[in-house]
Amino acid sequence: MNIKSLLKSLLILFFLTFSCSHGQNKTNVLKSIKSKYVTIEALLQNEELKEKQKEYTCKGLSIEGSVAFYYENQNLKLIIHSFDQGHYSTCDSYYLHNDNLFFYYREESIDNDTPIRDEKNGELLDTYEDWGISEFRVYFDEEKAIKCLVKAYENEDVTDKIKEEYSEFSDYFKNKKVVCDSSKITEVLLSFNKLIKLQSLNKENICFLHQ
Repeated sequence: MNIKSLLKSLLILFFLTFSCSHGQNKTNVLKSIKSKYVTIEALLQNEELKEKQKEYTCKGLSIEGSVAFYYENQNLKLIIHSFDQGHYSTCDSYYLHNDNLFFYYREESIDNDTPIRDEKNGELLDTYEDWGISEFRVYFDEEKAIKCLVKAYENEDVTDKIKEEYSEFSDYFKNKKVVCDSSKITEVLLSFNKLIKLQSLNKENICFLHQ
């Protein structure tokens, strides 16, 4: 084997070793993220987190919303920012460990349901369903997005069988792995930093969150 072939073989070996090591490290990070997420969710369900909530209204934008901070002792564990704007609503959840964002979840919904009423007396007869939900998940490692998932479904996708078998329709539909869009990640981090600063602000009007 000549020197050129030897160097090529060593380079391939290095690349394979590095790729394997990097893959194992990412797997471990994702396992850690899921473990921390489960822990925070358990604390939340058991009402073991102290909640501080701010509600607000942005009349010019027709927005009503709330921001809730959840603490274990003095450590911030979770921020939930939700708001409604007409038929559109959004809920953003930010999960923290040691003051660092490790998981982000957004649920967006559009509800254009139309009531069907009796023409004579106005009695509600039925409702024509027309809604859609989209979900976005981001796994972070040191403020770097390492995995992104999306999910979307609407009323026409939900069959009678799904309604019978699933209390949460979202559990039926699968996540799709996508490339993490840098502009979306930047937007998530900017919103997160605004919310972090909001903790120490005694503001009634916090519509700057939508600027």
